[in-house]
Amino acid sequence: MGMETMVTAALAPLVGGRVFQDVHPSVTPRPCITFRVTGGTPLSFLDGSAPAREIVRVAVTTWGSTNLETAAIGKAAEAVLRAATALQTTVLSYRNPMIDSTTGAAITTQEFEFFV
Repeated sequence: MGMETMVTAALAPLVGGRVFQDVHPSVTPRPCITFRVTGGTPLSFLDGSAPAREIVRVAVTTWGSTNLETAAIGKAAEAVLRAATALQTTVLSYRNPMIDSTTGAAITTQEFEFFV
């Protein structure tokens, strides 16, 4: 199972299945969650072989009506991602609440690293 599938499966119960990679459709009811790969850390071996796993950095954004709502969902998202043992999650940042300048939606973003 790929990282994207594992993240979606872990987060979907929190928002009624409304989890999207990169962007959500403009008609999506809130709350919802988007996630996107923001980078990673390459692994290199002395023998030149390719690693079987990767370290991937992912930003998870919760979208809602208020910052209180997105903060609560964000906290729950952190808990389920930490518990997803196949992702081997490392939390890289605290939850950052803000208002999306384009939509006016309350959002909370947090960065994670997965070893998958």
